[in-house]
Amino acid sequence: MSLLVANTTQNTALNTPSSPMPNLPSTKAHSLEVKSQRVALQHLNTNTMQTGLAINGMALKLDDGTVVEVTQKKIGKGAFKEIYEGTAKKVNESVRPIAISAPFIPPVPFSAFTCSLSATNPTHFIGPQIVKLPIKNGTYQYITISDLCTPKGTHYAGQKLKDALNFKHPVSKTKPFAVRPDKNYLRLLFGMLQGTLEYYKALGKAKQYTGAHGDIKALNFVLNNKTKHMGPYCTVKLIDLPENPTKPSLPWTKFYRCKGLNKHANDLYALRTMLIVALSSVRTNPMFEGDHKPVLALLNKHDQKQINSALDAIGTIIQEKSKLASIGEKEREIVKQASLLTNLITPLKKLPPYHKQVLLTLACCIGKLSLGIEKTHFTHFGVNSQLEVIKTVENVKHFLQTKLGVSGPTGSPMKPAPLSSSKRKLSKKRLVLPAQKK
Repeated sequence: MSLLVANTTQNTALNTPSSPMPNLPSTKAHSLEVKSQRVALQHLNTNTMQTGLAINGMALKLDDGTVVEVTQKKIGKGAFKEIYEGTAKKVNESVRPIAISAPFIPPVPFSAFTCSLSATNPTHFIGPQIVKLPIKNGTYQYITISDLCTPKGTHYAGQKLKDALNFKHPVSKTKPFAVRPDKNYLRLLFGMLQGTLEYYKALGKAKQYTGAHGDIKALNFVLNNKTKHMGPYCTVKLIDLPENPTKPSLPWTKFYRCKGLNKHANDLYALRTMLIVALSSVRTNPMFEGDHKPVLALLNKHDQKQINSALDAIGTIIQEKSKLASIGEKEREIVKQASLLTNLITPLKKLPPYHKQVLLTLACCIGKLSLGIEKTHFTHFGVNSQLEVIKTVENVKHFLQTKLGVSGPTGSPMKPAPLSSSKRKLSKKRLVLPAQKK
């Protein structure tokens, strides 16, 4: 990737010979991080987009003096941009690792809301900084800059949320919760819900009532491993935010969209589709470390057939191959099949308890999201339907919290509770009244 652009207004003092990318070594990311102050959305200056000035083919200087350098290591690819590793060095010499896009022209202009999100320092979604690069004739290309999320060291094998969610790699039985692989898995679901919820609340605070994400899917959630507090923990973050969330038509991904649903209901639909795919994956993939075969293989053929039949019925509906015509009929049928799965799985004594916990939780979350999809779709579109999304996600998140228990998320959806506490334990003593004066 080259950041060198044609710019007739460049400062000659900054002009240095450009180097072709293949001849440049990769820049090593420094470990020093810059902590930015969280800013309330209502207090933002909407003019938050900076301009970048090319220093050479691999470096860029921003208006605030930050020097951005990019490496050759590609870490992602979207519909119209590629993402590379890089570093950002501020005027105070502090350096942080970043993810930076190659220069691109977005399909629609960036809204002031999207440009302002990076200043709010969101915890569970990534609002990239938008930078304009001048090119010929007064036109611009754009790059996006965000903190680099690294899955290195995460306890989820494969280091991709999609793989972990669909049991492509068995879930750990030891990290971060010892002997509780069910909790290690359900924390993924909690993180996805938290990312969606935080983004929707940001939309509401900014009064972007017709805004939505538009492309929720497993590939648009990333794992970010950190070492803070009592030890390492991993967060889930929602990425690939739309340039303009209020645009009537957003770039949906096939299979994660239902024709006829409004934008808000479609985001819930996409979340539910991820859980349906995850639940269907247990038919072919071992769930936890030590499993030698899919968990349903432990059941007799009759029980397997009944469970597979319910899963197939749900799959037929979301693939729009059923004879059900209306949105309400489809959602109520999925609720029915999810309830049937719960009733089928609950009495099965051959299922190990932690496997059963995950299966039942997935089925219940699918049912709860289906109820939310129907209610959101039939609610007046705008502030009311946006609030329904928030209510639905909070309801499902609360349900997951009850399954994770007191040792579940504390502060971060992916952070286990500390093994020990520094708080002094008070002994229970009987209240003794002071002696009366004689």
